[in-house]
Amino acid sequence: MWRVAQIESVGNVVSPKFFARGPLWKTWALRPAVLYYCTMSGWHGQQSTRRTPSARRALRDRSLWLIIIAFWTLATAWNFIVPPYENLDELEHAEVVRHIVITGKLPIHGAAEAAGYRVRQEASQPPLYHILAALWSRALGLPTDPHAPEPTPPTVVACGLTGTLYNKATWIHNPAEEAFPWHGAILTLHALRIFSMLLQTFTLLGTWVLVRRVFPAGPTAWLATSLVAFNPQFLLMTADVNNDNAVVPLATWGLVLAYDLWRHGHQGWRAWVLGLVSGLAALSKLSGLGVAGLGLLALIARWAQRRESFTRTVLHSAAIMLPAALLLVPWIWRNLQLYSDPTALAPMLEKVGYRTSSPGWGDFWMTWASFWGQLPCAFYPRVFYLPYGIVTLGGLIGLALQWRRLSPSVRALSLLSIIWYLVITGAWWRWNTITPAP
Repeated sequence: MWRVAQIESVGNVVSPKFFARGPLWKTWALRPAVLYYCTMSGWHGQQSTRRTPSARRALRDRSLWLIIIAFWTLATAWNFIVPPYENLDELEHAEVVRHIVITGKLPIHGAAEAAGYRVRQEASQPPLYHILAALWSRALGLPTDPHAPEPTPPTVVACGLTGTLYNKATWIHNPAEEAFPWHGAILTLHALRIFSMLLQTFTLLGTWVLVRRVFPAGPTAWLATSLVAFNPQFLLMTADVNNDNAVVPLATWGLVLAYDLWRHGHQGWRAWVLGLVSGLAALSKLSGLGVAGLGLLALIARWAQRRESFTRTVLHSAAIMLPAALLLVPWIWRNLQLYSDPTALAPMLEKVGYRTSSPGWGDFWMTWASFWGQLPCAFYPRVFYLPYGIVTLGGLIGLALQWRRLSPSVRALSLLSIIWYLVITGAWWRWNTITPAP
């Protein structure tokens, strides 16, 4: 019998809540259609009576904890499986951390290499991740033995070749020295990978909170967080000593704050916190500075919608930029003094070299493929990417077809996410026109 008492209608439109609670929901064959309708119609469940989702409330959600535990399990498996130093730029980042632990100072190009630290191009990277990792290393009392693997002769390395599955390791490995239980530099490396995993847990938490802002009920947050947590490339990067593991969670929470700015305005503290987060993101990786641009875009959108005066928009924009600038000025000043380059990209390019040809279709393919997954030394077989291609194309088609039916909140979040993705892709493309970085 139909639960007429639970029908809530606006005009002649029946609320999705009726389908979600009524007998139709008990029909397994119709559940996917009901979930799709409730999600794409922009229905927000009890949004009017619920408080704004927060990190504290998210941590009480059992579904989120199931995802996090599964993520920890898979990331730990990657930690064990990926041989030491075979992950992306892992040796250089680990050596930067070791330099900070031993000397208490940031490395300098030339001087660090002369002292025996194999930091290569990473010596001039923004230092937040390395400083935090050094604090983690000191807190655990990890060994400070040099990370000194021997390279595999270049004549037998098959890196980048798709027609072979062997000789993919760039370093010579001794199973007896690298086996569990670890010791020496290998122990330090695996412990730093665990630190990266803990940082990326905040990415999952931020994703959950962000989606719950728009969909306080339903499966959307579960789906979005799972897509992040179980992305093969995300798992690979999580099991890596790499500064991406600091900028990604900070950028995720920057999206949360930018969306809140658009929806609620300044409210005294939100713009200042976004400025702090954007400054920390830029101190993790230069592209992190774009997080401040998300906040400015959100404020401009509020002003264009006449929900904020021009004067308040300018003041709130200054509240974003001031903390970011205060955090970045010492780093920029140091780079000017050492390298006469505020970004310190010039000495990095001297190490990695300049590109001699323009990017082509192959680079575009590698950009998309590496978003979903690549091995440290090569890409997966192309058939691996087929389901991810279907997910990507299906998502874009669904977004285009349903755009006019989406609520303003869903549109705002979608636009912020799309713009952020385009900013990061554009930054990568520009970098790849300067130096080969597929």
